[in-house]
Amino acid sequence: MPLPNFRAIYASFRTPEEERRILHRAAVRFGGFVVACIAMAVFGNKFGRRALL
Repeated sequence: MPLPNFRAIYASFRTPEEERRILHRAAVRFGGFVVACIAMAVFGNKFGRRALL
C-alpha cells in the first residue's frame, strides 16, 4: 500500500497565494543555505591553512 501524498493533502488546505509564498520562502532559504555553504568552503580553503602556520 503506497503512502498518501502528504504535500497534496497539506496544499489542499492553503490558498494558491499562500502556497506560492511558502514555496518562494523555501527557495530563498535554500538558496541562502547553498550560498553560505559555498562561501564557507571557499573561505576555509583560502584562509584556513594560514591560521595553522
